[in-house]
Amino acid sequence: MLLVLVIPTWCSACTSHDVVAARAHGSSHVEVSLPARQEPAGINRAEVLRQKLQSIDKKERDHARNELRSLAKESDESREQVIRTLIELVEQSNERSRLTSGVHYDAWSFAVELLGELKATESIDALIACIDCNDGIEGLSLTHHPALKAIITIGPAAIPRLTEALRNAPPETRRYSALALGMISEPEAKAALESALPLEQDNDVLTCIKIALRQHGSPNHL
Repeated sequence: MLLVLVIPTWCSACTSHDVVAARAHGSSHVEVSLPARQEPAGINRAEVLRQKLQSIDKKERDHARNELRSLAKESDESREQVIRTLIELVEQSNERSRLTSGVHYDAWSFAVELLGELKATESIDALIACIDCNDGIEGLSLTHHPALKAIITIGPAAIPRLTEALRNAPPETRRYSALALGMISEPEAKAALESALPLEQDNDVLTCIKIALRQHGSPNHL
């Protein structure tokens, strides 16, 4: 692909031959064909944007967010590239970084948010592994638990993995898996909670299961 630029004849980039030829045709401008700007071959745009997502420059971070959202819509290949990159960010994150670095937390929380928006089923395991991760503020608010919110956004596709987590994961993960199942309005989610209720031994998890069942309209579970 070529871009045609119209350049004044006094431009130093023009040759004397170009100028003479242009004047011979009664023109005061020279048309010069230049190759269109292209991305370097093989560049992983999502990875580049991931790095910018953790920049100390807020404007650069905001720009990276917008670009990642746009890139995910360009094609199936671009969408997969964005999802893989964000999953890596989520998996490589750790509690210390999230609690001590505002920039890192912002990058992590945006990553899980976008994975939810994209309904990226490939990310369900990574999100459940960090379903109880927060910004240091305990409680059940989705605002402070981005991964929990993302899983709920993905919806029914997450039910099988949430059901497995409710049975076998550590107590903290079981608590938030129950809450997620309570927010997914599907019969399979309710059935998973009802099956887990008589088997659960942890009081905090039991409380979350009962709260979740109430979300499904089961008033007897108080």
